[in-house]
Amino acid sequence: MAINQQEREDLLSARAYALSDVIKALSANLSRQATLAAALQSIAIHLGYKAAALGLYDRERQTWSAQVAYGLGEAYPVRNQPDPADSAVDREALQGRPVLVRDVRNDPRCQRSRLAEQEGIRSILAVPLRVPPSETGPIAGVLRVYAAAPHDFSPQETAFLQGMADVVGYWLANAAAREALEKKLTEYLARIERLQAEAERAREEAQRAIESRAEFVADISHDLRTPLSVIIGYVEMLLEAPQRPLLPGEEEALRIVMSNAQRLLTLMNDLVDMSLIESGKFTIEAEPVALAPIVQQAVQAAKILAERQGIRLTAQIDAALPIVNGDGNRIRQVVSNLIVNAIRFTPGGGEVCVRAYGLSLADKQVERAEPPNNSGLEPGEWLVISVADTGLGIAPDEHRHLFTRLHRSAQGGRRSIQGTGIGMYVAKAIVDAHGGRIVVESEPGKGSIFKVALRALPNTPAGPLLG
Repeated sequence: MAINQQEREDLLSARAYALSDVIKALSANLSRQATLAAALQSIAIHLGYKAAALGLYDRERQTWSAQVAYGLGEAYPVRNQPDPADSAVDREALQGRPVLVRDVRNDPRCQRSRLAEQEGIRSILAVPLRVPPSETGPIAGVLRVYAAAPHDFSPQETAFLQGMADVVGYWLANAAAREALEKKLTEYLARIERLQAEAERAREEAQRAIESRAEFVADISHDLRTPLSVIIGYVEMLLEAPQRPLLPGEEEALRIVMSNAQRLLTLMNDLVDMSLIESGKFTIEAEPVALAPIVQQAVQAAKILAERQGIRLTAQIDAALPIVNGDGNRIRQVVSNLIVNAIRFTPGGGEVCVRAYGLSLADKQVERAEPPNNSGLEPGEWLVISVADTGLGIAPDEHRHLFTRLHRSAQGGRRSIQGTGIGMYVAKAIVDAHGGRIVVESEPGKGSIFKVALRALPNTPAGPLLG
């Protein structure tokens, strides 16, 4: 039946409103059942149908997985029909083609025409629902609309309803993808929580093991320090005030005993410090301290080792060194470690030079200077201790490993130079605890320069401003 221009415009307007409201319904944050019900309501009201329904089909079980309806009574079969095989209309739509029933009274496919008439239904249009929509996409259900009077569904009307089914199909595909993603995300989050719990348990166990090891090392060290200290004391007494003149070779033997006992004592101290660092119990006792005598003492203590190895050991200590807030014993430990390492890695006839000087950095200098010139230091007053040698040198790719636990340089390994790889690790921990920096400049065959920078206390003597 032909329609006039006004009727055509009204029809197009109704379809536009229906499409708009369906999209709004599908965009709302509702459950799947509530969303589909709202979409069916929009279709029925705006397009003038008595009712609308949608069935989602489970192909594996060959049954409806969900039935949603608007405008139908509770007793109508579409609400409780368990098997699509019970409806010839649905069976045909599930084959992938629209099904038009002009009048349920005269169409043999409507086995329940009497029930339909009791519900006030005379015409049915059923279109396949594909997810995702495409000509070859899997059919996931059927969208139906019901008219209260015999109705000739035009090709345009059928195409529009098929388009509405496609819109719903896109939404169902996105919803399924979102649900799958949320399920995966939930599984991943649960897995992450399990892994975090396992990691936390492992961390706690590792921490307990570290603390137990620290306690064990501390106990063993205490037991070993006492006899070592006694040995060192007796050897010093024999060397400094012997009861009789020492026989040829005795002094050298005593000095070897002294050297090895002191080396063992240093090793025990390093092991204790390493255990304290790993257990998080490493601390310093900071107070205002003048470092000139500390550096001089460290140099003096290394003189004998340097002479024995034919190394020229010199010191250049500025007269007006700034005061630092630090632990004097710990700083002496760092300086001594750097000097002894420099001597060990320098062949006979070489030189080790220890410098201590004040450094004043202005803002502009920090901006333009690159490490190791200022080692990334902030503006202000600093005290710098450097230990330079003419020794073997260190490859650039080893620099970042020097201060890690138990690392030994390749040069030291090749030349069988004694060392445990603990001293530098402890030295860095001490410097870090002071809020300072320790860096190295070195190349193979060109010696090394280790620099320690400690922040100076304000209003104390300092070296000249470097321009």
